[in-house]
Amino acid sequence: MKLFEVGKSYYCSSLGDHNCIWEYTVTKRTPKTITIKGLDGADGSGLKRISAYNGYETVSPLGSYSMSPILTADKECEPFDEDSDPVVRLLKKAVAVKHAEFLELDKIEIVHVKEEEDVNEFTILESVGSAVNRLGWVCPVNSDGTIDESSPVHVDDCTKEWFQKMTVRDAGKLLEWTEEQK
Repeated sequence: MKLFEVGKSYYCSSLGDHNCIWEYTVTKRTPKTITIKGLDGADGSGLKRISAYNGYETVSPLGSYSMSPILTADKECEPFDEDSDPVVRLLKKAVAVKHAEFLELDKIEIVHVKEEEDVNEFTILESVGSAVNRLGWVCPVNSDGTIDESSPVHVDDCTKEWFQKMTVRDAGKLLEWTEEQK
């Protein structure tokens, strides 16, 4: 029988929406119960009574009701390798570039001179319908392909969702842009 292990994380999904996923970490166990902690604010944390089904330990983190999610010991979360995620790498490099400017004042002047020459040159990021210029200002791209420069947002202020919708190809373009800023 596959058992829940202390320190490991497990996931379960909604029966009505497979994109709705809950993650829990087992913090403590006895032969008949486990204590789980919900990740990312998930409900259902606390002491749960263990059941067995098809050779796996199971618990019902949100209670027992029709269509309730069931956490099983076979659905272990894989560790997240942030260095293999292109969006995370992109964000790390962007932060490094931003902080490097504060630490290396002599380079800031050189970068600003270079940027002033190419302020109106944009790199198009099709997957997010945006364009970014050399200063890091992100502008929406209109349906006719023109760039709307009336309300730019700096790349540092873009939302997590914006980065998540970006394709790997566009993330690569943005990564090239951040490397040019060094």
